[in-house]
Amino acid sequence: MALYRDRQSNDDDRRGRPQADGLDNRWSIDEPAGRDQRDQRNRTGGGPQGPDDYERMNRAILRGTALIMALCLAFALPQPDALIAPMFSGYLFAAAGAAMLWGLFTRKAPTAPHLTHWDQAALLLAASLFAGFFTDPEAARQAAEQMQQTSGALNGAGGETSGSSGASGAGGG
Repeated sequence: MALYRDRQSNDDDRRGRPQADGLDNRWSIDEPAGRDQRDQRNRTGGGPQGPDDYERMNRAILRGTALIMALCLAFALPQPDALIAPMFSGYLFAAAGAAMLWGLFTRKAPTAPHLTHWDQAALLLAASLFAGFFTDPEAARQAAEQMQQTSGALNGAGGETSGSSGASGAGGG
């Protein structure tokens, strides 16, 4: 039984050019195509080939990191002033976890010569820790309690519940 490559004559190199019958023979069964299926005649295959591609990938990762940080800040800004830093830090921490999971999913090497999602996760985690330094825990706790009381009063149950628990606590002591 002859193999596919044995059936092709040596003088008829049709690989890489469309056939007269309309069948595209560029992606031979003898050689697997590259990840992005570039033309096999040039033997470039998939993946980056030079510093221009590395710069493009670095820009994409940095642009994505800036966009994620802007979205995290946009979600944190509507909160009271005391909660902006802790909420921003929490959102960045969650985004760092998501970037790490995406790095696992895409199976990029953390030691690649260009920026990857692993680097993005490290940048987001560093920004999360930096934002955490500006958090006042006591002011954040008070602001969170005030928000809970306000939302409870709007629902009609918050003021009565805190008043009745305070009265029973004062009577029992």
